[in-house]
Amino acid sequence: MRWRVSLSRRTAGGPRGIIAVGSAVAAVTAVLVPMSASAAAGLAVGSAPAGQRIGHGAISAVITRDRYGVPSVYSKSLAGMWFGSGWAQAQDRMAQLELTRRAVEGTLSQIFGPSQLGQDETVRTFFYTTAELRAQYRSLPPATRRAITEFSRGINAYEQFAFTGANAQQRVPVEFFALGNALGLTGPYRPAPWRPIDTVAVGNYLAREFGGGGGSELQNLSFLTYLDAELTAKSDAHPARDAEAIFNDARWIDDTTAPTTVPSRHAVAAAAGIPDAGSAGVRQLAVLSKISRSQVRAAERVLAADRRRILATGISLKVLAHGGSDAFAVAPRRSADHHALLWGAPQEGFGTPSVDGEEYLHGPGYDAGGMYIAGEPFILIGRNANVAWTTTSEETVDQRIYAMQVNFAANPPTYLFDGTWRKMQVLTEHIPVAGGAPTTFTVYRTIDGPVIAPPQDGTAFTIRFASWGHETGSLAGFSQLGGDTSLRQFGRSMSMVTTLHNFLYADQKGNIAYFGDGLVPTEPSFAKVDPRLPALGDGTEQWTGFVPWRDMPRSINPRQGYLDNWNTKPSSQAFYQQNSGDEYWGTIYRSSLISDMLRSSRTIDIRYLQRVEHAIGTIDNGDNTRPAAPYFIPFIVRAYRHLRAAHDPIASPATHPDLAAAVARLRHWNGVARSEERRVGKE
Repeated sequence: MRWRVSLSRRTAGGPRGIIAVGSAVAAVTAVLVPMSASAAAGLAVGSAPAGQRIGHGAISAVITRDRYGVPSVYSKSLAGMWFGSGWAQAQDRMAQLELTRRAVEGTLSQIFGPSQLGQDETVRTFFYTTAELRAQYRSLPPATRRAITEFSRGINAYEQFAFTGANAQQRVPVEFFALGNALGLTGPYRPAPWRPIDTVAVGNYLAREFGGGGGSELQNLSFLTYLDAELTAKSDAHPARDAEAIFNDARWIDDTTAPTTVPSRHAVAAAAGIPDAGSAGVRQLAVLSKISRSQVRAAERVLAADRRRILATGISLKVLAHGGSDAFAVAPRRSADHHALLWGAPQEGFGTPSVDGEEYLHGPGYDAGGMYIAGEPFILIGRNANVAWTTTSEETVDQRIYAMQVNFAANPPTYLFDGTWRKMQVLTEHIPVAGGAPTTFTVYRTIDGPVIAPPQDGTAFTIRFASWGHETGSLAGFSQLGGDTSLRQFGRSMSMVTTLHNFLYADQKGNIAYFGDGLVPTEPSFAKVDPRLPALGDGTEQWTGFVPWRDMPRSINPRQGYLDNWNTKPSSQAFYQQNSGDEYWGTIYRSSLISDMLRSSRTIDIRYLQRVEHAIGTIDNGDNTRPAAPYFIPFIVRAYRHLRAAHDPIASPATHPDLAAAVARLRHWNGVARSEERRVGKE
């Protein structure tokens, strides 16, 4: 509660791009090139090519760059390798690192003034204090702590190098000169030293924003109350019943006909505690109906503004912002060269710089490369000599809105939980503001998360995150991917991930796999509590735990010979996704086109995968015509035939002379636009 008191370049030969693992696996992001024999074998640390030598003693590295500027870091020690990663990232992304750190820690106003207060308040409400970040850092596995510590030292070492000496103007980003001038400094702006907890903060933000779903309960409650009011005003005989019927049709809980990534015959048995949907809880609705529509709408607007602000900040400052991604894996029996193929396409928009970077790290027992996120040293999407992996955002529900009974007249404010009035945790935040006085605002936390809008009539809404306090599990899991050498090891890394992500995998042995990861809450019975609406925060409608990782959706070497995901429903288990009334996880869904194209060929090669990506690239966002066409065309054809059989004038050539030809064209259309039909339709 707050109120004031890409990876798109073509790479040169060698270990570049997200490319073939040996000659067995192709993991592709935008562009794929063959891998050289030396890269397939892994380059010995001692045989690093000539390049920029940095550091001293055990913490030293050599950095080489290809003709596109992509860095490869070589070191005889892991400490030196992570140090080199930090140096290279600061060299390439110093300004972006500073903006990313400030965006995720709520300190943008200190350099940009009051225009960024909203972002700072949002971040400080939904994320962590400095003390909490330090505790999270201490909780990380020792190897992960060491990696981000040396990464931080590398960033700081380069910044020290950049700001000293006669050539500082050539090394310091031009943005820092402009910012220094705007802030009235005598020289360029200079960021504070990077801390390991800054990497923890970036990891928390990355994991939550790209690995979370839900939080639409206020929007749904507004919709339901609107329907009831409209039907009542129109003198509907049964407004409550009919409103619920419309609501159920538009905001379904689980459409069993929706495409899934895990083939139905390979689905893990339904997880305990996730029952079939029932009718809305009578007690829940009785309490929610007493909350004024104006309060619900006000809280809905605050939460929506927070989300828009995070997205707008990410786009404008070229820092982390939510996006979507697609990915698909092909088994050897469906590929032209009988090796497994993996395609990963993170969809995060175009920007200069991109939020993603590309790096290749070579050290003892570690030889991996691919995509990183600014502020993180680890390969999020990439390959090593044995395995390749990619990820998309999973959109099952790990967030929950609660309606709390509160008393803000108390000091500190209290909330009713399990029959007892409990004290809220009160955080007073002080935000420095460039060009003005510091601003103070207050965050109020409950057992069910922070209060998200001012209370009214003794009620306040809060939001709870399943990953709260556990996001570092994802950071630890991600940190291990580059060193995994087998499916078994990769599975262990997956078991550590606590935020919602889909991972697709392929390896040299020809295995392909899908893992749906993250902490998915076990909801109360849907017959008693409607998950689409705010839960009661009195302790009676709490999550009862989390789905065990062994019961999470996965598929290994499915019989169909491929796996695909475009933020698709993970499996036929009744995993709930708070759809917004669009095509999400319904009978018609965009990933169906990927499935159709992969299913139609047994000689898939890289060019074919590029064509698939090109084809699906025209149906994203609001245009769902293409995935809908294969579903509706048979109905159109049957309707036309019935009209002709009945001699209906509407189907008569005299009335509509072009109708027969149009229906025939639809009946033979493969659902791909004409510009691509010649290339893909005949495959």
